[in-house]
Amino acid sequence: MGCFRIGLLPRILLAIVSGIALGLVLSEPLVRLFVTFNGLFSQLLGTSMVDIMSALIFSFMYVALDTNIPSYHLSPTTGGSSARLRRAAVE
Repeated sequence: MGCFRIGLLPRILLAIVSGIALGLVLSEPLVRLFVTFNGLFSQLLGTSMVDIMSALIFSFMYVALDTNIPSYHLSPTTGGSSARLRRAAVE
């Protein structure tokens, strides 16, 4: 038995049409609940997208630069930049 699959664009169009239809039929408090969820989710996505993109860019830059920094310099348990400076001065 074959699985019926819908493409991405038809799913988006179906979601838009069903959202408009439900917005006309449902009561106002329920519509406000959906609008509130949409606003909160978009703000969360907007703020976390900056962090995600920054992390990806910095990780790609680190790999592209191919710095030969020992791994203990990058460890979060080293105690901060002063510990790294002391360790670098000893070496």
